[in-house]
Parts: sequence; structure tokens; C-alpha cells
Amino acid sequence: LGRGWRGGSLLRRYLVLLMLALTAAVLARGVLSLAPDGGRWLNPVAVQAVGLGALYLMMLGNAFGYLLLAREQEQGELARLEVVDALTDVPNRRGFYTALTPWIALARRPGMPTALIILNLDQFKRVNDSYGHTAGDVVLKAMVDVCKKQLRDSDQMGRLGGAEFAILLPRTSLEDASMVAERIRHAVAALPVKAEKAIINMTASLGVTTIRAEDSTVSLFKRADEALQAAKQAGRNRVAEAEVIRL
Repeated sequence: LGRGWRGGSLLRRYLVLLMLALTAAVLARGVLSLAPDGGRWLNPVAVQAVGLGALYLMMLGNAFGYLLLAREQEQGELARLEVVDALTDVPNRRGFYTALTPWIALARRPGMPTALIILNLDQFKRVNDSYGHTAGDVVLKAMVDVCKKQLRDSDQMGRLGGAEFAILLPRTSLEDASMVAERIRHAVAALPVKAEKAIINMTASLGVTTIRAEDSTVSLFKRADEALQAAKQAGRNRVAEAEVIRL
């Protein structure tokens, strides 16, 4: 319990302090009973009662503390799964939208733009149909891992559903975002995924845009998805940029 003190909850810290206090009481009883003269000025019955009471409370504290910590951990995991995709361990649609919201607000201020990439694995359905959903899960996890290697710590990747993912690139121009998308496309295409029954090669199509001052979540994803569809219609395994408004 003590090892997780810094990041621990109030319940965890309370249990640590309680166990330390009760342990000190039990140790004090033992020390006083061994002392040649140090315990004569104390009532031995009271010392015995304090020691037994501390042991009793320690047992109760351990039992109820375990139950409370288990419940707290379960609730924390449920809360995490509300915003994190269980398979790939990246934010799900809800979690990604939550991370995206402040960047849409910041787009109304002057400064470096923020880019959004929509990625979709080409013909992913055939992987599930030919090799099974287990192989499909392996492919998705491998794809996420290789994408993360192309991103900065400040970038955010999320799963929108199926084989479609979104990547948020803070303070990144459209040109730089396209370069990142190309690196990701090359990395995915160069990644042979070893499944139980075969080695699977995948490609990805990507649509790139930047957040505009007038954007809402709907308009932003609509524009990025249009770029993604353009990449697919052009033959897949390519990057397409959203149309830029010229003033």
C-alpha cells in the first residue's frame, strides 16, 4: 500500500496510516512486556487490552480495507473503460472527443494550427473474414503500436470504431501533418503482422486536415472523412489532404 502513496487515493493513504498506527501499538506492547522495569508503571491489563485491540482492529482494517480497495479499483477500471478502448489501449471515440474539445476552442486564437488525421485500414474486413476476429485484433494492436512510434508524446491517437482511428497533432501545420501521415502509411505497409494462421500485410488510407476557427466537431470530422474517402477512391494506401480555403 505504501508504495503507491503518491498516486494513491485518500482511502489508500488512510489505510496505510491506520496500519502503521496499529502496528506501532502492537510493537509497543511487545517492547513493554520485554522491558525489565519499563512496564511496571503501566497497568498490565490495559497494555494487554491495547495490544489485543490493535490486533483485532488490524484484522478488521485489512478485511474491510481489501474490500473497499477492490471496489475502488473496479470503479476506476469501469471509469477508464468509458474513455479507453479495451483492445488497443488508446482513447475510444468518447475519450478522443474529450481530448479534442479544448483544441477546437484554441483554434479560434491566432497561432500554430492543430491537425487531425483520420486513418482507416484498407479492406480490413477481409482479414476478419479470412483469418478470424482474433487475427483482426492482432492486426489492430500491431498497427496502433507502429503508429505510436511515429508520433510525439504530445500527439494523441484514438479509435473511432472498427479499423478507423483518429490522430490529433497539436501545433502542426497541414504540410507537416501530411508528412507524419506519410510516415505512418509507410510504416503500416512495411509491417508484416504474424497471426496464428498467416503473415498479414496491411495498408492504410489517411485523410488530413487542420482545425479551423469556425469548426465544430461535426464539421472537422466531416472534412477529414472526405479527405479519407478521396484517398480510398484514388486507389487506397495513400494520403489525401482536405481542400484548403484560399482567402
